[in-house]
Formats: sequence, C-alpha cells, structure tokens
Amino acid sequence: MVNHTHTSDMAWNHYMGSRAAYGELSERDEAALYAQCIQLQFMSTTPGLVFPHPSQMLVNIAGNGRYTVYGYVDTPNPYGAMVRINYTHVVTRDLSGRWHYTPNKEAQEDLTQIAGAVAVSVAIPVIIWIILVIIIFVAFFALLPAFLI
Repeated sequence: MVNHTHTSDMAWNHYMGSRAAYGELSERDEAALYAQCIQLQFMSTTPGLVFPHPSQMLVNIAGNGRYTVYGYVDTPNPYGAMVRINYTHVVTRDLSGRWHYTPNKEAQEDLTQIAGAVAVSVAIPVIIWIILVIIIFVAFFALLPAFLI
C-alpha cells in the first residue's frame, strides 16, 4: 500500500524543484505539474519518462482549490518502444498555496493498470528465456545418446 502522505511530501519537493524550470504558471498549470510530480513518485524507478508540458494536460477545476488532472506519461518498455500510460489524479491547493494529493478510486485503478503493465513487461521476457532454456535442455539430452555411441 502506498503511503499517500509520504508520496504527497515527495511530490511537493519535486514540484518545488520543477516549478523553477517552467517560470510563471497559472494555477491550472501548477495543478497539472503537481499531478505529474505525484505520478513520478509512483514510477520513480523507471528511467526515460516523458511528460507533456502542463498546459497540454486536461484539468477539471472543481472549485475550492480542487482539481482533477488527466494526464499521460510516455515510458520505454523493455524493448525500447515508448508506451503511453494515462493517469488521473485529484490535487488540492490549500489556503497557504501548498498542493496536496487526494487519492481517488479512478487514480487507484490507473495505478493498478500501471503495476500490471510493468509486471507483464517484465514477466514476458523471463517466460521466454525459461522456455528457451527448457528447449535447449531437452534437445541436449535428446541428442546426447547419439554422441555417446
């Protein structure tokens, strides 16, 4: 289970570091950037992630400082091809200007999809290698008697 407070704090630190690179942003774009930082925390072990500019993301403004951000990230699979993963995060800005992550059911389903995609992308090459080793092992012992005669 993900500790959402820890994830939110890590994302806040990354957000503060990333914000300087973009310069002046609207509150809508800040919500999108913070959602990217949240997503980055869930995918922190994956190198080569490519996020769109915050202005290119869909952001639903719900009021009271609450935003639902629909974004995507392009990530390389084990074969080098880029795969697009969609995500949804609900973020809230408090009166002090600090952003917070609010887990929701849709976001949890997206995270489950990401975890499944990563598991499949790792499992398939492993299964292929196991099958190849078994084929080589069986072929070796099937042909071994012919070499011993």
